[in-house]
Amino acid sequence: MEKPERRSVVEFRLSKGEGGAPTKLAGYAARFNSLSNLIGGKFRERIAPGAFRSALASGDDVLALLEHDMRTVLGRRSSGTLRLHEDEQGLAFELDLPDTQAARDLQVLIERRDITGMSFGFLTAAGGDVWHREGGELVRTLREVRRLVDVSPVAAPAYPDTEVALRSLQEWETRAKNAAGEMSFEEMYAALRQALRELLGSPWDDPGWMIVATFAASVVVQRGHKFSNYPVTWGKDGKPTLGDPADVEQVYRSEHGQDLERRRRLQVAEAEVSLGGGPLGA
Repeated sequence: MEKPERRSVVEFRLSKGEGGAPTKLAGYAARFNSLSNLIGGKFRERIAPGAFRSALASGDDVLALLEHDMRTVLGRRSSGTLRLHEDEQGLAFELDLPDTQAARDLQVLIERRDITGMSFGFLTAAGGDVWHREGGELVRTLREVRRLVDVSPVAAPAYPDTEVALRSLQEWETRAKNAAGEMSFEEMYAALRQALRELLGSPWDDPGWMIVATFAASVVVQRGHKFSNYPVTWGKDGKPTLGDPADVEQVYRSEHGQDLERRRRLQVAEAEVSLGGGPLGA
């Protein structure tokens, strides 16, 4: 069984009915464009706007659990007791709490601040995340969540399950190593940055630019609201040569139902790029 990743935020409020009984929990299970704490001691993460659009549009059921425990169900999307939607801030939720001992215990734990946040479990779509360096740190951007598994009030908003994300990081590192030979990632990133400066000028000029993702054979650059993918060929001297850019704004933003074929063609094209006389990954 595929294991979901879990992420947490401190975003909810508790409503009470007559007699002080808990009736509703509402807030955000995820916030867009906010950097996470350090995950697994290796990287930080941010969620791009629209990341949950495909998962929500699929109609798949999502559970509301206490501490991700399947034995303590608080509600579910299919019954209408859990409602989820994206807005400009993130993944918003509204949960009608049941008249159960678990819900009453949850109220006490929230009021005592023993329960302090919401967590969500998810599965990432193929190609649904990108990696890059930002201020010397590795940053993973989640662009598309394939399935939203659950949302859960939790005692410790943390990042306990990083195995899947670390596999994605290892794949990215392997592609980068294959592309750039024995260069370190810091050396590769610095070389790409210098090549872009020679082509585009200073990143602080008008219009400025920034690297938002690096792949084995390409680099994605943002200039204003536009995202462009520059093919990269590495010379034996470790110096990169940038090809003509392709517009990948919609691919990066991962709009639901759009550009899936375009993304597939881009991945195939990258896999066919010849590096050092051999195909990518050879």
